[in-house]
Amino acid sequence: MLETFGARLKRLRQERGLQQSDLTGDGISISYISMLENDKRVPTERVLAHLSSLLGLPVVQLVGPTPENNFNDGQRLELATAEMLLANGAWLEARDAFASMESLFGLPAIWGLARSLEALGDLEQALAVLNRVTAMASPSEGTTLVRAQIARARCLAEQGEEARALEAARTAVSVANDSGLGGSDEHVQALSMVVGQLYALGMYADAELAAMELVRRVELGSTWKARGAAYWNAAGVAEARGDLTTAVSRAQRALSILSEGDDDRAWARCAVACAWFLMRNEPTPARLDQVEQMLVVAEAKLRMSGSEIDLAYLETEQARVALLKGDFIGSIDFATSALHRVGKEQRSQRATALLVLSEAHFALGDEDAAVEVAQELELALLGLPRSRGNALNWRGLAEVWKRLGKQDAAYQALEEALNTHSVLRSPSTAVQSPSK
Repeated sequence: MLETFGARLKRLRQERGLQQSDLTGDGISISYISMLENDKRVPTERVLAHLSSLLGLPVVQLVGPTPENNFNDGQRLELATAEMLLANGAWLEARDAFASMESLFGLPAIWGLARSLEALGDLEQALAVLNRVTAMASPSEGTTLVRAQIARARCLAEQGEEARALEAARTAVSVANDSGLGGSDEHVQALSMVVGQLYALGMYADAELAAMELVRRVELGSTWKARGAAYWNAAGVAEARGDLTTAVSRAQRALSILSEGDDDRAWARCAVACAWFLMRNEPTPARLDQVEQMLVVAEAKLRMSGSEIDLAYLETEQARVALLKGDFIGSIDFATSALHRVGKEQRSQRATALLVLSEAHFALGDEDAAVEVAQELELALLGLPRSRGNALNWRGLAEVWKRLGKQDAAYQALEEALNTHSVLRSPSTAVQSPSK
């Protein structure tokens, strides 16, 4: 049940430690404020402007979402059309559609806008809008609150803010429990995100325990999407322990489960992660052919339903395959395209693509280009928080500097890797794992 305007006004006032008298003004008495809070009066635009100013939040946030049962057929169609644009990968059109509806539809439109911005890779704006969603949603809107915190965790992880991402994921779990959503898909997805972030932060013992509990929970009864997410993240934990055979097995199990559903994007993103595990576990010519074909299928799906970030992960792994197969020019093309997709934001995926690009230039014999990209990679890594993925990238950079004969730079990069993360089981070509 959606929160009424009166209940929302009272909650916002009390959260700020204000009395009803603090909201009075020209023609607005204490008794009028009381009637508003008891839903016995409907505020005018002037009153809304006055209250929003005193409470320090936008009018649309004060008004809150329009109850869906109050939408007319035309409004429902308008929202459904925007959702369809989002589902079909028309990110720009969806963003513009949801933005134009914000003042009328409130929370449903703002939530759609946040998801559109995330899909476009505009993480800063997405996080700003997601913060509005979590501020606007009432405790009764638990599902939206959980999903918004999961989205926050994803965005923060993409920015390399692994510790903050873990905090958001744990908040999502807490909200799910408090909202009576324990055992729901949202709850399982939040737990999966916690596992993924523990893994990214190198908290392997905690991650392993959480992963095993998560797998046990979903096998007792969950949807295909929840089970797929559980095995996907459990694969990452096995990889971190150095058990690549189990990592591949779990990733393939996740792929098999996700193939039961109709979410092409989820399957394709899992396939990209699985390809990464396969390439690290005895990348024979036959296995590289298998990975290449898997990524071709994933590409076809992501071209239809994936975001720019999804495609950047895909192209980075395609660059990795091409490099291992000796197609150095192809590797450069894939890595360059991935970099164009992520832009200049200081996120771990940009560093990963730069590492592959530098390796490809060196393999091609263009040492000047390899040095230039390696220097750019070093600057990118210096601007990122510490995490397992960034430690792996520092380790990879050390190998690049070593091959280039830059021993001092190699030593410094290796020292950064060791300082960033205490356990590095990766080979010299390791890169950050694709997003969970």
